[in-house]
Amino acid sequence: MGNFLRDEYIRNVTFDEDALQIISEYFIERASHLNRGHQTSEEKDHAFVTYIIRFDNKGYRFTSFGDVRKFYVQAKEVERVILSLKSIESLRSNRLFGTYMELRLDARDMYLVRQGVCSLKRPSKSGLDRLL
Repeated sequence: MGNFLRDEYIRNVTFDEDALQIISEYFIERASHLNRGHQTSEEKDHAFVTYIIRFDNKGYRFTSFGDVRKFYVQAKEVERVILSLKSIESLRSNRLFGTYMELRLDARDMYLVRQGVCSLKRPSKSGLDRLL
């Protein structure tokens, strides 16, 4: 079976934490669907979601969106959020086989910044109070 690769730059997009939550839910739903389809298969087909958030010159990798949300709200400046869906087989084969999907939201990518393309929006002060 063939592999599919698609790199796209999307312009003039701003993501807040609620939008990230919706995207995260889609990734989790997709992983669950893949895992249901491979219940009788070996462990190598197991799919899972990971997150990377880079903010205030620090970066963290998580497996729970709740942790990402916590740091997203606290951050002074969010530089990057990466959502990844991967399978054990994709990790073992360096993405040659298995399942892999990634969405990179990067406010610092020089191409995107020059074009005025991407920003990650923290909640307003009133929105922060509402969440806490």
